[in-house]
Amino acid sequence: MLRSPAECSRCGTVQPLIARDDDGAEVCGPCVGFAADYTCHQCGRAGNPHSRGRCAHCVLAERVNNLLAGPDGKTVPQLEPLSTALKAAPSPFPAIQWIKESPNTKLLTRLTTEGHTLTHELLDELPPTQNQRGDGLAGRGAGQPGLTVPRAYINVPVP
Repeated sequence: MLRSPAECSRCGTVQPLIARDDDGAEVCGPCVGFAADYTCHQCGRAGNPHSRGRCAHCVLAERVNNLLAGPDGKTVPQLEPLSTALKAAPSPFPAIQWIKESPNTKLLTRLTTEGHTLTHELLDELPPTQNQRGDGLAGRGAGQPGLTVPRAYINVPVP
């Protein structure tokens, strides 16, 4: 319910619907006397609370920027399509989890902060990872050394 804000049947505002009225219609917290504010303090979007008053979409954007930043602090141009796709994930929570837990995110951070241009040759030199299944962006073929990015996020062309 907090992740899927909708229009309140009573007041018409779009926010998390946390209760039902006597007729069974879903209503927001303020309409039932619960004044919790689920509005993101950064972007103003209702719902999807994550941390420090920010929604999961804003947290994801920040983490993607940090993940894909090069030595100059800006997203590596070659990884802009990946950045765009991750930020546009239909549900930000799985993408945040992937960034947090995947060994490939540590590898991406290392490659970008060291200023490497991503090429098949560079990816082929990387050691295989435990979660490499050949269903993502990898070396030159399934099971070869490389980098695994879930295809659900993006298919990034590598020179």
